[in-house]
Amino acid sequence: MNSEEVKHLVRNVLGCACPDEVFSKIEIINNTNLECGEKAKYKINVGDRLLIFILSDADIVDMKTKIKEILFEGKNNRDSNGFNRFRLVILSSEKNLVEKEYLAAFNQLYGIDEKIHLHIIEASSVN
Repeated sequence: MNSEEVKHLVRNVLGCACPDEVFSKIEIINNTNLECGEKAKYKINVGDRLLIFILSDADIVDMKTKIKEILFEGKNNRDSNGFNRFRLVILSSEKNLVEKEYLAAFNQLYGIDEKIHLHIIEASSVN
């Protein structure tokens, strides 16, 4: 994944309306281990304002139960590093089958605020 692909993902897939100047700094970390024990395909910093974790549900045995740990790690990372927003992106080859289930798990969490978003997208959308 490169900077142009990140910009496309943020604007066109995730629907963020970030101003152009935010995209002057994009840091992409590939295949990073999260503190919760899971592996993110990408951990992305967009302009020190938007933090994105991208994980594949094919790599996680029970994503529905792991969502909480991953989201709270992202929230803590967002808060401790001064980001405005955190977005968890889950790549799935079975988006239509799992989206409702993952969103239900997300909506049941306490401590999630309006600056945390969950996106389930087709695995083929991201390299």
